[in-house]
Amino acid sequence: MGQDRDHGLTSRGRFVIALIAAIALHGIVLMFLTGMRMSEPREPRILVGMMIKVPGPKPAEPVTPEPPPPAPKKAPPEPQAEKPKVAEPRQPKPVIRSRRTVTNKPVSKEKPIKKAHPQQAATPATQTTSVNTTRTVTSPLADTSPANEALPPRFHADYLHNPQPRYPLMSRKRREEGEVQLRVKVDAQGHPEAVKIHSSSGHSRLDRAATSTVEAWRFVPARKGGLNVAAWVIVPIQFNLEK
Repeated sequence: MGQDRDHGLTSRGRFVIALIAAIALHGIVLMFLTGMRMSEPREPRILVGMMIKVPGPKPAEPVTPEPPPPAPKKAPPEPQAEKPKVAEPRQPKPVIRSRRTVTNKPVSKEKPIKKAHPQQAATPATQTTSVNTTRTVTSPLADTSPANEALPPRFHADYLHNPQPRYPLMSRKRREEGEVQLRVKVDAQGHPEAVKIHSSSGHSRLDRAATSTVEAWRFVPARKGGLNVAAWVIVPIQFNLEK
């Protein structure tokens, strides 16, 4: 047994020695190779870099602004022709017309009849109603004696100050025209006792305007035998507008 133990130790020792020798050999070879590499001169590395100088943008030259073109001279405005002024249409004014016809019945053929003196119609300053008046008087008494001369009532005397009828506004707008004939009974004091429409104008507004105006009139009463008497008279009133 002692021999086997010695034999085993020898084999193990050899293996260890061989291993150490191999390691040492490898270390020598490694050192040799490393020394050779260290002894070789290393070529210096040259790093070549290109520096490209890019020229910076040139400073912009100051641009001198061109002077603006001179503004075209404005032609003087042509004088505008004045527009003709159109005259506004005026409200048509009614026209006053007067006509007077006195008809007296002859009392006697032997003695001429005295004609009544025509009185000038009073024309108001502000009213322009067209009034045509014709007076026809019938003597209240049919006395044929020369002393009993009949004079009809009169309404044109200036001192009576009878107003002219007003032209109704609606009649003006509608251009209504016409003649109204009123039959008026005048008492002995010259007041109208009754006013009746003898002939209509065809427009009720004109008829009413004429009637209401004549009702306020004063008359010169009819005369017979030197006395004032009641009598009838026809008063025509005409309404006309200016053309």
